[in-house]
Amino acid sequence: MRLLKGLLRVAGGIVLLAALTGCGNAGGAETPPPSSSVPGEESSSPADASEDPESPENPEATASGGEEENGGDREIAWVPFGPSGPDSPPPYGWYAQLESGDCEGLATRLEQGERTLALGPLYVALAKACQATRNGQADLWPEAREELRSAADDLGGNELGCFDQAALELAERLAEADQDQPPSIGSAGEGTACEWGISRVDDPNADEESDSEAQGPLGGGTEVILRGENLYGVTEVWFGDVQGELGDSDGNLRVRATSPAADEAGAVRITVRSPAGEQTSPEDQTFTYLDDGSGAP
Repeated sequence: MRLLKGLLRVAGGIVLLAALTGCGNAGGAETPPPSSSVPGEESSSPADASEDPESPENPEATASGGEEENGGDREIAWVPFGPSGPDSPPPYGWYAQLESGDCEGLATRLEQGERTLALGPLYVALAKACQATRNGQADLWPEAREELRSAADDLGGNELGCFDQAALELAERLAEADQDQPPSIGSAGEGTACEWGISRVDDPNADEESDSEAQGPLGGGTEVILRGENLYGVTEVWFGDVQGELGDSDGNLRVRATSPAADEAGAVRITVRSPAGEQTSPEDQTFTYLDDGSGAP
């Protein structure tokens, strides 16, 4: 009898142990997730989401979207042509190399000490950013970006020359790009590096500081001097709506032109054209045709 009771106690213990073990597995990680609490929706597990490339739960899709949102895939406009168009070479070698993407040449130039002392950090940072973004030297990007941000903060609000301002604006665009991934580089920036155009129309025989009016006969043939800024690469000159003859130019501040024949007397404004576009003289800077009976037939 005692032997039978002992056997029964052992068997009960085995049954209890098995029951407890089953309860532990019921709460483990292998338990299937519950179905959706919303009627009519199918349940989905993390495994299902990771297999769907379009799912917002997909880690790879989230990372890719994050890079695009932070600017990693954003295209950055480079410096604009300078000073007044793609066919007007910049007078400063460092800007010419930056404009053309000659990153190694720019870095070498700066290493040799050819820099503006006050803006040296900006140019050094741009040389590194140029190598990182255009030459694929991505390891330079983190350091270059921090230097760009520092230089842009130091120079922001300062009155700079047109080339320095164009370089600073590029630095600001690059500094805002993705911290970890260099941006892709697009075309040249909008417009031109420097403002250009005619500020005065002068009689070549008058003193430069005088206010003498440029004038001549209806038959044309009168030479004038057009004064302004960054008059590089001028290809055409127009007196009103009639094309004149373009003369010598010093490439920057002065262009000579000869008036064509006109039909009637009066003042006309003068327009110059270049690959960068066209600019017209101010309203008070004109050429006046005199009625002497020699007008165009």
